[in-house]
Amino acid sequence: MNPEPSQLPAFSVVVPSYNRPARLTKMLAGLTDIEYPVDCWEVIVVDDGSQEPLALAVQGVSLPVRVRCVRQDNSGPGVARNTAAEVSEMEYLAFTADDCRPASDWLMRLAAAFKTNGMERAMVGGTVRHALPNELCPTASHLLVEYLKSVQNADKPQFFTPNNLAVHRKTFLEAGGFCEAFGATGEDREFCDRWSLHGYETGFESKAVVDHAHPQSLIGFLKQHFAYGVGSARFRALRDGEHQQTVPESLGFYLRLVLSPIRSGFPGKYRLMVLLLVSQVVNACGALSEQFSDAEDER
Repeated sequence: MNPEPSQLPAFSVVVPSYNRPARLTKMLAGLTDIEYPVDCWEVIVVDDGSQEPLALAVQGVSLPVRVRCVRQDNSGPGVARNTAAEVSEMEYLAFTADDCRPASDWLMRLAAAFKTNGMERAMVGGTVRHALPNELCPTASHLLVEYLKSVQNADKPQFFTPNNLAVHRKTFLEAGGFCEAFGATGEDREFCDRWSLHGYETGFESKAVVDHAHPQSLIGFLKQHFAYGVGSARFRALRDGEHQQTVPESLGFYLRLVLSPIRSGFPGKYRLMVLLLVSQVVNACGALSEQFSDAEDER
């Protein structure tokens, strides 16, 4: 059941972006479909030090709500989200990305989740729907992330990706926001783990949907999964044995990952299996690279 209009929470929709003006323009244009009272939401675009400022791309889109573009030095998406949280005046932050298109009822679904008893100061994740099913590399990346979510959220919802994630703003700031020691990857895993460590509530609203369309070449795929390995190593080093969300990295874990395309319904299942296998080799290389770098720094 949706809340009454007078009870609806106010959201800042946060969109970090870097060097992708055309994609950002398309994403912002898609927000015109959002069905939510115009006085209850705004958009904050954070330009993460793009070579060409993104303000013109933002100005080229007409939305019925306030749209702000905040520019920062290139520091990564986690820092960009923190920047938006600092300037926001709304009660909640709804994080998404410039390669996503939220469903028209996205904010309404999130609002209903926050109005559930005990969830007012929670973190709520939604469904990320893959929008490029005929492209192999994006599909393999999607399958990997969804598999990791299924493993980590088996007992209770505790890990979400920040392209469909909403939080109570003051609680987000109280928890310290995203860790700024990370680059473009790993900050989401660390944040969700720290949120759980602090004992804050988490929830999953399956009907809060965003479509994710991130075109990716093979080179881009390899770079992404190398970066995932770097982020994973940084996360482990940061926690250094303290409480952390653990992934049971047994042979069975990797076997189920590689075989996951069989039941996915996506075309090219055997090529997807190969890509998932390759992703884990490259991921391991990224983790080793970060560990060796840390060892060199300690000498």
